[in-house]
Amino acid sequence: MLNPDEPMKESTVTYLFIAAFIFLVLQYAAVGIIGVLDEEPWPAFVFPGFKSVYVYDDGYRVDQTLFEIVNNDGETVTRMMPQELFPELPNSQISGFMRSHFNDERWVAQLSEEARGLLIHQAEMHAGVAPATIDVVGIRLFISGDTDTAEPDSVAELSRTTIQLIRE
Repeated sequence: MLNPDEPMKESTVTYLFIAAFIFLVLQYAAVGIIGVLDEEPWPAFVFPGFKSVYVYDDGYRVDQTLFEIVNNDGETVTRMMPQELFPELPNSQISGFMRSHFNDERWVAQLSEEARGLLIHQAEMHAGVAPATIDVVGIRLFISGDTDTAEPDSVAELSRTTIQLIRE
């Protein structure tokens, strides 16, 4: 038990602070090196609950979101991954961003005019056409085989939400 009359050694506290500081610097240096060499390690490293690839004995299942750019004639011009439409976002943040902003029609209905303008601009820049609508499509991709011979089996559409883009 600590005696309140007995002073704690200053050197012990100093060494603890120095050790904690060195540990934090080394930890962030390791994360930075991993980030430069591979990709941002946070989701797999810190948040394993954000799994997006499910591994089974005979293959894999991957849940993805695509954006389908639709022109004024109702034709799908191109399909884009969220990383293409939002290149500023780190790959580790895309799934959370999609869940929080494009998960269902309630969220899409609340998109501001500024957000719709950004979508129009990004779609025009990447697809080369002014979109009339953008469909947010949730898909489930089934892949069979081992890592070396994996081939897509089938695709199931899970959801589809249409964003009406009003042009003035």
